[in-house]
Amino acid sequence: MATEASNVAAPALPKVVCPAGVVSGAICRESPLRSVAKAISYRVLGTLVTMAVAWAVTDRLATAAAIGLGDTVIKIFTFYFHERVWDRIGFGRKRGSQEEPAAVPLAEGPP
Repeated sequence: MATEASNVAAPALPKVVCPAGVVSGAICRESPLRSVAKAISYRVLGTLVTMAVAWAVTDRLATAAAIGLGDTVIKIFTFYFHERVWDRIGFGRKRGSQEEPAAVPLAEGPP
């Protein structure tokens, strides 16, 4: 005996939009500008931590600042390219899934 449930279609996934991102297939990708902003904010925090450690070790503020700034120049570019490579890797992403962190459901009508 057939059940009514077998005649019901599976619910469709909601439409998604990638805010400030680029859609490539069903995966939302970050824009290069977003990666730059993340790299800068991350490095500001990292620079402060590096300078604090260097100051604690050397007890010289000028040396700590030089170490912190040199570290920042190198690592900001490293982080940017690291992000861009990982943005192209599908590992841990699900195509067309509601679970995509960068995807936001579109409104279906007036609020």
